[in-house]
Amino acid sequence: PVDPGGTESQVMGAMTAWKLAIEAEDVDSTLNWYAPDYREAGNRTVESVRVALRCLLWSQLRERFGSLEGEWGRVAAWRRPVVRLLTRAWERVEPDEVVVLTQYQLWAGAGSDMEPSDMLKLPFDRGNAMRMTWRRTDAGWRLANTDPPFLQAEDLYPYRYTYQGW
Repeated sequence: PVDPGGTESQVMGAMTAWKLAIEAEDVDSTLNWYAPDYREAGNRTVESVRVALRCLLWSQLRERFGSLEGEWGRVAAWRRPVVRLLTRAWERVEPDEVVVLTQYQLWAGAGSDMEPSDMLKLPFDRGNAMRMTWRRTDAGWRLANTDPPFLQAEDLYPYRYTYQGW
């Protein structure tokens, strides 16, 4: 059980706020949940997360590429992301650092009706287990690491579920 007001409860609050910022398509608010010294595999930083989010979200691409939508029919970007985040275990709980084992999925759609043929689901090339390391900072709890990385730009190569209708 999570102690109300305790460390686990505070980290759960931070995890929820991080998830909601992604779902609001607010890149700056999302990145505020990352520690300045955030690192992931390959020594990538929070700037890598910014690039991936800006490549993922239609709200970020509309200004630069929206004029092409009429000519091309669509721009490969996603709307209305949903993050499913399940806490599996509290691997380590210390006063200034917490490691949480989670399972996650990120879903997003490209069309207005979220048709199965127009959906993105990540991760698609690996399992959905993710270890999140949260560190207490002057600004509160912030993500110091996700392993494997939550989102990378290379995850966003064109990918669609195929819906055959039969």
